[in-house]
Amino acid sequence: MKQLTRFVNAMIIDMTQEQPPYLGTIEMADGIITHIEKQTHICEVIENDTVLDVQGQYVIPGMIDTHSHIIMGSVQNPFPSCAGITSIAALIATMRQALPDTPLTPNGWLKIVGYEAEQFSEQRHPTRHDLDQISSDIPILLEHASFHSVVLNTVALARVGIELTDVDPPQAFYTRDANGRLTGHICDFYSIPSAKRQSPQLAPDYIAACLNEGVATYLRAGVTELSELNVGGLYGKSEVEGVCQFLATPQRIRSRWTLQADTLNAYPEYRTTTHNAWAIRFRQHSNGMATANGVKFFADGTMGLRTAALSSAYADGSQAPDPVITADEMYRQFVDFQQRGYHLITHAIGDVAIQRTLDAYIATSPYRNSTCRHRIEHLHTVTHEQLQLMAQHGIGGSFFTNQIAATGERLRTELLGTVRAQQVLPTETARVLGVCYTLHADTPVTPIAPLHLMHHACERRTSAGVQLGAAECLSRYAALAAVTCDAAALNGVAGNQGVIRPGAVADFVCLTGNPLDEGVSLMDIEVLRTIVAGKVVYERGKGDNA
Repeated sequence: MKQLTRFVNAMIIDMTQEQPPYLGTIEMADGIITHIEKQTHICEVIENDTVLDVQGQYVIPGMIDTHSHIIMGSVQNPFPSCAGITSIAALIATMRQALPDTPLTPNGWLKIVGYEAEQFSEQRHPTRHDLDQISSDIPILLEHASFHSVVLNTVALARVGIELTDVDPPQAFYTRDANGRLTGHICDFYSIPSAKRQSPQLAPDYIAACLNEGVATYLRAGVTELSELNVGGLYGKSEVEGVCQFLATPQRIRSRWTLQADTLNAYPEYRTTTHNAWAIRFRQHSNGMATANGVKFFADGTMGLRTAALSSAYADGSQAPDPVITADEMYRQFVDFQQRGYHLITHAIGDVAIQRTLDAYIATSPYRNSTCRHRIEHLHTVTHEQLQLMAQHGIGGSFFTNQIAATGERLRTELLGTVRAQQVLPTETARVLGVCYTLHADTPVTPIAPLHLMHHACERRTSAGVQLGAAECLSRYAALAAVTCDAAALNGVAGNQGVIRPGAVADFVCLTGNPLDEGVSLMDIEVLRTIVAGKVVYERGKGDNA
C-alpha cells in the first residue's frame, strides 16, 4: 500500500465549515495531516510512491460508519439463502433437495438465511411444521432478513431448551398456534443467551477470515472507519474471539467494536470486565487501529415485525408490545456498565422504548464514567420533546434513513399510516434542536453506501416515489456532515477524524463528483480511492489493496 506524503490538485471539501470546495495540496506525515496549501490552478506533478496527483477530483474526509454489522454480513456466504424463493412450499422443496450437499455448521445445524414473510405467496412466516418437512432430525434455524426473527424446527427448539408450552422470556416474543403451542417463529431469539449458545455456531478463525474479506466492501464504499454494533449478537463468545483474531492481522481500516450486553452478561469471565480493558485489548491486537465502543442494549424489536414499542397501535390494528426490558432492569444494568466505564448504546425504534431509554440515561447520569456520548439507535418515531431531551442531556443518536426507501411504503400503508409515516426519522428537526447524530445503513440489512444514505436523507422518497416528511429533508452539507465530522463527534474524536485539517488523521475519499452539488445525484457519484492513515487502501480498477 502506498504511504503518501503529498496529495496534489485536490478539490477539497474539508468539513471544517460550510464552504465551496477549493483546490489544494494536502501534506501529511506518519498518517497525520501536517499542512494544507491552497492552489490557484492545476499544477503539473511528477508522481511517485509518496506523491499522488488526483487531477481535480473531489476529496472529502474519510466517511465514518457508526452503526453496521460487519460480522453478520461477512459470515453469511456458507448458508443457503431464501433469495428468489417465492413460496413456503418452494422453500421446503428447494432446501430438502439441497440438504444432502449442504454443509452444516460445526455444531451440526442447518442455517438458512434472508427470508421475509412478504416474499412468500402464503404471506406468513414459516413454522416448525414447515421446517420439519425439510428434516425432522437435523436442527434447522431459518433467519429473517432483519436478524430480529428466526424460525426453528421442532428438534431445534428442543436443542436450545425451549418447550412448546414455554412462556415468553423477558426479551423475546414467541408466536403461538390456536392451541397456545409454539409455532417455532421467535422474535428477538438472539437476545436469549442460553438459547444462543446452543444455536448454530461458527469457529473464531472462520469469523476472522470472513472479516478480512468483508472489510473490502467498506473500503470500496469510502468508509475509513467502521463500527460493529453487536459483537456477540449471533455467535456469542466465538464472535469475540474471532474479532480478536481478525485484529491481529494487518489492518486496512479503523474500527470500533461494541459488545452486546447479553453476551457480556452470559459469560462469567466477561461480567466484571471494564470498558478500558476491552479498549486496550482491541488496540493492542490491532496496533492502534481498533478500539472498544461501549455496550449495546435493546429496548424493543423492529417496525417490520411489529415488535417496536409504540404509544399506539400499528396502522393495521396490531397492538404494539411493551419494551423488552423493564425500567428497573434497564436502570440496574445501566448503573453496572457505567460504573465499569462503558458508554451506553441502545436500540430503540418506538417512542415508548425511546422514552424508557431516555429516562434511564437521565436517571443514571450520576454513574456515568465515560467521555463518549450515550446513544439511541434508529429513532424511527422519536418525538420533538424526546429530541429536546437528547439535546439537553448530550445524548447522541443515529437515524436509519435507508428505511424510508426500503420500507417506506409499508410504513405508510400497514405499519404507521399516512400521518405518522410523515413524521418518521425526523433528521432536520434533530439538527435544528442541536442533537449530535449520524446516519446509518444497518448493514447487512441495507448495503454499506454512505452516499446512498445521504441521498435518502436529502430526498426522503419511498420505493414508489412518495416523499415522507418533506420538512425533514437534510441539506447536502448536513447529510455529508452526518457521515463525516458529526460522526467523529458522536465517537468522541471531533477534530481528529471526519475533517481535513492539520493535525487530523490522513483519511480521505476521492469521488467522481461534488456531493454538495444539487445538480449531481448522490446515487451516481462513485468512490475512486479510499485512503486510511495516508495509505491508499482502495483504488478503483486496482483491487482493494492499492
